[in-house]
Amino acid sequence: MDTLYSNVYKTSDSSIHILNPIITTINASHGSSTTLAIVESSTNPFSISDHITIDMGYTTNHAVIFNGYITSIQQTIPDGVYTLTANDDLVRAGDFFIVSSNPSTPLSYSNITGETLISNLLALASLTNTS
Repeated sequence: MDTLYSNVYKTSDSSIHILNPIITTINASHGSSTTLAIVESSTNPFSISDHITIDMGYTTNHAVIFNGYITSIQQTIPDGVYTLTANDDLVRAGDFFIVSSNPSTPLSYSNITGETLISNLLALASLTNTS
C-alpha cells in the first residue's frame, strides 16, 4: 500500500528540503491571482524570497504541484512549529511595477495581439516560462 508523500525543496538546490512536513496545503481559487501554499514543519531550512518547489502524492506516484516564492516564515512558541507561506511564480507579475526608465519615452506598444502584450509584460518581470 502506498503512503502519502510530500517534499518541499529549494528549487536551486534540492538537497535543501523538508521531507514529509506536518501539513502542506495548496490553495488555488478563481478569485485570487496567485496560488497560496502553506507548509508547517518542525524544521526550517529556508529564507524569505527563496524559490521553492512542492512535490506531493504517494511514494510511488507523485508530481510537482507548486512552484513559488516564500513570502512569510513564522515560528510558534513553545512547540517550535514553523509556518511557511508561499505564493506561486505569478506573484512576481503582481509585485512588478512597470515603469519606463525615462519618463519622456513611456513604455508603449502598437499593433500587437493581447497574447504578445501579456508575454512582453511578463518577460519584463522575468517570467518567461508561461507554459
